[in-house]
Amino acid sequence: KYDNVRVGVNSRLDTIQAAILLEKLAVFDEELVARNIAAESYYKELPEYLIKPIVPASYTSSWAQYTVRSTDRE
Repeated sequence: KYDNVRVGVNSRLDTIQAAILLEKLAVFDEELVARNIAAESYYKELPEYLIKPIVPASYTSSWAQYTVRSTDRE
């Protein structure tokens, strides 16, 4: 009875969640372009001592977050 091969979730969107998602999907392509423009600006403007994320050539990121690292934590 409790020997589960896969753990999953049976979840569904309600009507309001679906309506909001449809509106967000309508502007999805423009949102990706705007996020990549912002990421490029961060890359250019942040100081050199920070380790910035790099997106390989021919790839596109959705930039859920723009994480920077530092070798000097002082």
